[in-house]
Amino acid sequence: MTTFPSHRTKINRAMRLAKVGEHRTTAEALLRALPESVIARVTGHELAELLDAVWKLSQNSIASAETEIDSDGGVCDEDKQAFRELA
Repeated sequence: MTTFPSHRTKINRAMRLAKVGEHRTTAEALLRALPESVIARVTGHELAELLDAVWKLSQNSIASAETEIDSDGGVCDEDKQAFRELA
C-alpha cells in the first residue's frame, strides 16, 4: 500500500485484523477515504475497527438502496448502473 508510506506497519496490521482486509481492493479504497490525520492518531487495532465499521455502513447502504429500488417497482441494471422500471 503506497497511499500512506509513513503508516505502513499500522496499515498492514489493520489489514490483517479487519474482516474487510480479506477483500484487499475494497479495504484499500476505504483506507484512501480516511484522512491521514485520522490514520496517524489511531492504533492498528482501532484502524481495523474503523475500516470494518465503514465497510458495514457501505454494505448497509447498498442493501437499503436495493430495497428502495424494489419498493419503487424496479430493478438495478448492474452492467449499466441504471434503474429499470418494471411494467
